Amino acid sequence: MKRSIVIILLASIFSILACEEKQEPTVVTEAEPSLEGNWILYERGYSPGAGYNIEKVNSNPPSRITLTWDKDFSSNINGLTQFKFYRVVLDPVYDRQVLALYEDDPGNDEIDVNNLKQSYFIELEENKLKLYFRYCIEGCHLGFKKEILND
Repeated sequence: MKRSIVIILLASIFSILACEEKQEPTVVTEAEPSLEGNWILYERGYSPGAGYNIEKVNSNPPSRITLTWDKDFSSNINGLTQFKFYRVVLDPVYDRQVLALYEDDPGNDEIDVNNLKQSYFIELEENKLKLYFRYCIEGCHLGFKKEILND
């Protein structure tokens, strides 16, 4: 009985070591995806009261938003063209990051997350950005793909 247990343990150890040797090397990528860059609108999500609809958006011509490292914002999307600045703040109630848009530079003043004119919850994964309307009860979003510029 003891001999069987020893054999099973040794077989398990050798099998683990063999698997470790065959693993592919890890590729290190950017730790945190960045909001900075050009984003192309590719979908809209909304709920008409029952279910959740996602509509694809025609990308010709592309509808886009641009976020810069120095907090400048620009867009050619109806309803967003007047905004020139952005900040990312934390909504303490939902413990989620919020993209706040501004017509005038808010400077470095403390931001009251409850009194924002235009704001969205942020969901960012790799090269996809979803902006969820904060006060849409059923959930509504704009989906963007990062525009990759070829040099």
